[in-house]
Amino acid sequence: MKNIIFNMKNLLVIIVLLTTINVSAKEYYKTSIVFTNGETIEGFATLPSNAMLKSSITYKTTIEGKTKKIKNNTIYQVSYYYNNLEYLFERNNYTYPYKSKKNKPNKKVKMMGGKFWFLVRLNEPELNVYNLAETYFFNNNNVLVSRTGNSSFIIDTISFLFKRPGEELPTFITTYGEGFGHINKNRGFRNRASEYFKDTPQLLIRIENKEFKCVDYMELAEAYISYQ
Repeated sequence: MKNIIFNMKNLLVIIVLLTTINVSAKEYYKTSIVFTNGETIEGFATLPSNAMLKSSITYKTTIEGKTKKIKNNTIYQVSYYYNNLEYLFERNNYTYPYKSKKNKPNKKVKMMGGKFWFLVRLNEPELNVYNLAETYFFNNNNVLVSRTGNSSFIIDTISFLFKRPGEELPTFITTYGEGFGHINKNRGFRNRASEYFKDTPQLLIRIENKEFKCVDYMELAEAYISYQ
């Protein structure tokens, strides 16, 4: 009986250790990091996060190697390689466009404070589409998920932004979210999109005719690319 109990304890320890190793292995992904000074390193790193108090990512030169913290604001881009796919993150500020009312002076584009991690959803020569969320993780189906749990005072929605060649910062276009701050989302989306694409008359007409809703940000991006 004692031997059975001993063996069961050993089995439980082994299961816990294997689970811990498996979880730990999933936290680190093969990566290539581009720093703001142009330096590049390769290794393994944790996924970035915009959650409060998360000011760095954890990095290893090898999967079994020692860990070290790399400050977020020293990094420009990080590429993660998982299941034969590449996932690109960019760290940057962003702008928020204002559309002026008729007969009123033009408002300047507002730049938001601080830098954030953006997941690059579309990377084309004509236009990049970015996803801004609180955290990013691979789910049980190995799909990279963007999540916002309303636990942060900084980000309480999932936002989508555009950046064209020659633009230094992404521009906020639309968002997913609930509550008072997100009412009239379609109208706000159309105002921002028409201001951003005001130099593309064919697309501007379609936006003002309400052809696109706030959930159609990818269709809007593809339409813009088709006119280039």
